[in-house]
Amino acid sequence: MADTRHPVGLDIVDKVLGEGFSANFASPEPFVQDAADHLYGEIWSRPGLSIRDRRLLTLGVLAAFGQGDQFALHAAGALKSGDLDADQLHEIVLHLAYYAGSSRGTVLRRAVLDALAQHKAG
Repeated sequence: MADTRHPVGLDIVDKVLGEGFSANFASPEPFVQDAADHLYGEIWSRPGLSIRDRRLLTLGVLAAFGQGDQFALHAAGALKSGDLDADQLHEIVLHLAYYAGSSRGTVLRRAVLDALAQHKAG
C-alpha cells in the first residue's frame, strides 16, 4: 500500500504547503516517510473534508498549542494555494486569540505577518 500512498502524499504536501515543498520529504527517515505516506497520503487526502477545511482545523490546533512556526508554514501554504487571503488570515488570528489566548494570538499575528511578507517577496 505504501507504493500508492507515497506519491499521493507528496502531491498533497505540495497542495497544502506549496509547490515543491515535497522535496523536504526526501529523507529516508521513518518519521518523514510516515508523515508523507500516512498524514498526507491517507489523512489529508480523504474525501470527507476539503484541503481548505483541514487547513482551518490545523490552524486552530496549531494556535491552541502555540505552534507559531508551524502556523506560519500552514499560513504560507494557504496563501500559495489561494485557500486563504491576507484578510482571512488576520480574521483567523483575531478569532483564535480569544480561544487560544491573547499571548498566543501575538505569536499567530507574527506568524501571519511573516507568511505575508514571504508571500509578497515571492
